[in-house]
Amino acid sequence: MNAKAEEVAVEENEDGVRLNFTKIDEYVPGTSASGKRTKNNGDAVAQAVEGFNEDELTQVAGKLGVELKDYSHLNVGMQIMNIRNRIRGAVNALEKAEEGTGLAKLDKSITKTMRNAVTKRLAAIQKEAEERAAAKAAKAAEAEEAEDA
Repeated sequence: MNAKAEEVAVEENEDGVRLNFTKIDEYVPGTSASGKRTKNNGDAVAQAVEGFNEDELTQVAGKLGVELKDYSHLNVGMQIMNIRNRIRGAVNALEKAEEGTGLAKLDKSITKTMRNAVTKRLAAIQKEAEERAAAKAAKAAEAEEAEDA
């Protein structure tokens, strides 16, 4: 997978803050907690928490010692994005402080129970989608047969 999306532009906003923009085309496909397709930058943090919902991410952040702000005014997707970015920041800070400790601590923060829950949830969502697609195909075939008759 793409290790990190490539920077394509650097600008400063009116407050003098540097903003780095990346091409969305260079992001990698992923899966959200609801099973929908999404894109992420493909880094180790994104891969480790792919498919995690808000509660699971909050647990991981707590185990990493990340203090989260109140994101309740945001929609669920934006809340998840912000929590993931806070986790990413903590992991990167640990990596800079002591090489290799950030990703190791992230890995330890994600329990087997969490991974199993995410895997089961995404598998159930995938199975439901496949069943809907099969039902839709069967209905289309019936309609075609009725049309031919």
